[in-house]
Amino acid sequence: MKKPEFAAALDRMKAALGCETQKCLAMRLGLTASAIAIMCYRHRFSDGVLLSLVREYNINPTWVLHGGEHPKFLRPSKE
Repeated sequence: MKKPEFAAALDRMKAALGCETQKCLAMRLGLTASAIAIMCYRHRFSDGVLLSLVREYNINPTWVLHGGEHPKFLRPSKE
């Protein structure tokens, strides 16, 4: 992912989780600040982070990565 795209995705993720800082984001995702820094350096989210967004917050990872017309939240499953 290119740097501007990653920065926009990171901003969407922080906004969705109510965070203004990377430290807050790390805490909400159960990561260290170093893990967030590594993702920022590589311009790539780990699969675990994207899965955490779905499992813990019902946030659509496609929306985080691409924004636009994709829904922010996934629909609850019918069981």
